[in-house]
Amino acid sequence: VASPSADPAHAFAVAWRTDGSVQSPLLEVAVAGDSPAIEGVRQLRASTQTLQSENGLSHHHRVQVEGLQPDTLYVYRVQGNGGWSAWNQLRTAGTAGQPLTLLYFGDTQNKNLSHVSRVVRAAQKAAPDARISLFAGDLVSGGDGADDSEWGEWFAATGWLAQETLVAPAIGNHEYFEEFEDTPQERRVLGRHWPVNFALPGNGVAAADTSTYWFDVQDVRVVVLDGTSALDLGTAQAQAQWLDTVLSSNPRAWTIVLLHQPFYSPR
Repeated sequence: VASPSADPAHAFAVAWRTDGSVQSPLLEVAVAGDSPAIEGVRQLRASTQTLQSENGLSHHHRVQVEGLQPDTLYVYRVQGNGGWSAWNQLRTAGTAGQPLTLLYFGDTQNKNLSHVSRVVRAAQKAAPDARISLFAGDLVSGGDGADDSEWGEWFAATGWLAQETLVAPAIGNHEYFEEFEDTPQERRVLGRHWPVNFALPGNGVAAADTSTYWFDVQDVRVVVLDGTSALDLGTAQAQAQWLDTVLSSNPRAWTIVLLHQPFYSPR
């Protein structure tokens, strides 16, 4: 899955998963030419984290791809156990003044493989030039020891969309789990998949550093908040102060603030 850097005209990041035998694999990237021959390949070494789930041990890898040109089509592929992925094509963001097409998805959450896959395919057909895909939280339902399998369905459903557009997700309450549920000690705990599934910019507020971030894409500044942490973990004030700082220094004509919870809810 590819995700934006703070400046996606010049950089993007990639996260991928392998079995536990792969440690610090490579990513290869090059400018996409008109020929099947791929020339000028750069190799970048990934950092690796481990995850233990109901499906066993997995390794999650991350690479930041920098030094890119705006509005340019690149190819990249990632290394696994004994081989490589297919070459993926991804166009970097353009410069200010260029029109921007992006996709927005609400809670995918349930029946990702059987139902959400249809929505994703329809979106790609409707907007084939989309550079960014925003997901507004609750990507999976979670809980009951099925997180890993549900994330597997989400990645299967998103398919090429996650590899060839820049995926910018907000975190929802279902990306957390409830520890000590129905006791006085009940609390929200960040799920272990979120920090390893996405290679996000890491420029958020310290109180919610894995789930808040921002990036500039053409004439838009996108700011992503963590509503669950604000409501249940006491980070609302810290996020609000950080948001004020990010918006007060915003040179872009447009702003999108993305978060899972609605500002005005019927509940």
